[in-house]
Amino acid sequence: MKPGTVWTSLVVAALTLGVMVYAGLEALTFNEASMWFPAFVSIVGVICSVAIIVKDVVTLVRRRLAPVAAAGGSTVEPDTPVTGPADDDEATDLAVLRSVAYWLGWMVGLALVIVLIGAFVGMPIWLFCVLRFAGRQSVLFSIIGTVAATAILFLVTNTLDFYVPQGLFA
Repeated sequence: MKPGTVWTSLVVAALTLGVMVYAGLEALTFNEASMWFPAFVSIVGVICSVAIIVKDVVTLVRRRLAPVAAAGGSTVEPDTPVTGPADDDEATDLAVLRSVAYWLGWMVGLALVIVLIGAFVGMPIWLFCVLRFAGRQSVLFSIIGTVAATAILFLVTNTLDFYVPQGLFA
């Protein structure tokens, strides 16, 4: 993995860890029948996030120690010019950061839509837009996927008695 990719992965995993811990704590406030599924999902999310964080930290530590070991205990001079592949690495890192920012923008958009117009209206609109524009799917596929996901959302929330945000303007 390139250094920028490792750092990006580390940041996203840390954000995911925070969200999963918060979701697990919120799940504990649900009634007995509906708390188990979100609690288990958040536990799995925490475990996966911690595993990714550990992997990324180990990768970064090994990279930091690699130049010292290769140089026989001394580090490379700070005035050494960086040319060639480092420029490609920077371009790749910038592309990865742009991709992460693009998808984080979609996630922020989902949160805003849910807060403003509610989950039952906002999530299908958001999903249709993601499938159609970000996923570049056909209109028919986007509609079928949105209807199916909305039906599953409705079924799960009613079966497990989840609280679904109504939104500020709902």
